[in-house]
Amino acid sequence: MAVGKIVEVNLSGLNATNESEVQSVIIKMHYNIADLDLNGDGIISAGDLDENNMFIYWLNTTGNWTKLLTNNPTWVIDSGRTRISGGTPGNVWVKVRHLSTFGIAAGLVPEPTDSGSVYNPGGGSNNAAAEEAVAELRVKITPTSK
Repeated sequence: MAVGKIVEVNLSGLNATNESEVQSVIIKMHYNIADLDLNGDGIISAGDLDENNMFIYWLNTTGNWTKLLTNNPTWVIDSGRTRISGGTPGNVWVKVRHLSTFGIAAGLVPEPTDSGSVYNPGGGSNNAAAEEAVAELRVKITPTSK
């Protein structure tokens, strides 16, 4: 399920295909409780977005969304997330050697399996569908030394 907006990352003034000018970029997308809380009740519960199942996706050349994980596709150098903590937003990030259109999406918090179940944020879920995606984008360009 989508969190917000889609972002397209391009460089100007540098040759993005020349590894001597650009080795990689870090794409970091931020989110907060309001982004996860689909029903607006202030509580992350079943049917809201699952922070543990949030990833950055890439809009590939066939028009499909592909989840980005370290080395999958091969141009993803690293990936990770920082969970929401107090008033500090969470983020998901990827370090890539490829510029394109990226978005953020997450699965839904699952319904309890019995009346005593409580959502365990550490458990995640498997319901991820990328549509349009998210948040704030920060790009860090790491040029090589000449």
